[in-house]
Amino acid sequence: MMTGALPMASTVLAQAQALLDQLARGLRWPLLGLGLMLLLAAGWTGWQVLDRQSVSERMRPLPGRIEHFSTRVVRRSDFGLPAGPGVMVDEVEIDLSVRYVFSGRSHLATRYSLTHGNRFAAGSGEAIALQNNTSTWTPGATVSLWVDPEQPSRAVIDKRLPDDSPALLTLIALSGFAMLWLSIRGFRSSRP
Repeated sequence: MMTGALPMASTVLAQAQALLDQLARGLRWPLLGLGLMLLLAAGWTGWQVLDRQSVSERMRPLPGRIEHFSTRVVRRSDFGLPAGPGVMVDEVEIDLSVRYVFSGRSHLATRYSLTHGNRFAAGSGEAIALQNNTSTWTPGATVSLWVDPEQPSRAVIDKRLPDDSPALLTLIALSGFAMLWLSIRGFRSSRP
């Protein structure tokens, strides 16, 4: 019984390779374009993550005084996955202004998070943490900020970065390499 399984497995493998070659031949140009776009997207996103990481590491704590703070839930159309195109989602939107002094100059911070800015998915961990952190925020209250010493006008209250960035970048890059591999395979199998 075992000897019959090996020829059958090699036949299935040969059929799978033939199907993969046929698919790659027919889609070699779209696969090439998609692979290059995925690699460019991974590179661009990776550069942004590294930039935010370096900014986050050099930021220094500083007290600030709240001038204005309010939140509201906004319904927006979401064009990204997993909600799909045209699906309406609720987001918590922050309107924030915090006055602080750095090196003798007054600045105004209007951004809450280094990564997300002032919008969070309603019900997300960030939105719940925001509600807990801001329950006592009123005009005149003191809050701790993180200020970039190289660009003192850049300050945020939450400088944390998401933990899923490396995994997502790896997935995007591997998908790009897979598309390029299939494209190259398609170009090679189309030669006479």
